Amino acid sequence: MTHGHKAASPKEGPEAATAPASPLKRSTRTGVQTWEAPPARVLPLLTPLGEKAWAVGWEPEMRWQAEGSGEGTLFVIRSPSGSEAVWVLQTFDTLNLRVAYAHLTPGTLLVELSLQLSALQGGRTRADIRYTYTALSEAGNAHRTEAEFEGFMRDWEREMNHFLATGRKLDAAHP
Repeated sequence: MTHGHKAASPKEGPEAATAPASPLKRSTRTGVQTWEAPPARVLPLLTPLGEKAWAVGWEPEMRWQAEGSGEGTLFVIRSPSGSEAVWVLQTFDTLNLRVAYAHLTPGTLLVELSLQLSALQGGRTRADIRYTYTALSEAGNAHRTEAEFEGFMRDWEREMNHFLATGRKLDAAHP
């Protein structure tokens, strides 16, 4: 307590939080992709600016860029509706072939993303991808369904492999 004021109990006052009408959800979705290049070629494409080269609609607004591995780099992605998601690169481990991000859409959703890469025969890469979605409000409960996630994984794999084969981003109008 400060200034001699009585601390309000959690249920008192106009600023007291109200419980959501339905429970907030947390779910994890996983997928596996095969990319047609070795991990050493793929890893640089998994940075905020590297992804801009191949991912349709990916336009990061850099807010703070870390030195070295880039861990701690902070950037914003805007959705077509104009909402912002604040992203941070948490892990960029070239030795163990791990990449991890977290992104927050304020008041709505926290997403944790991790990728574990492994080298495959023929100079290809396997990516084990894990997304954990934690709703921060009822609006955040509407994160990707299993079917939407599977479509997202197919699109991501197709975009990455197109870039690896051609050096160009897919035309957004012709996926």
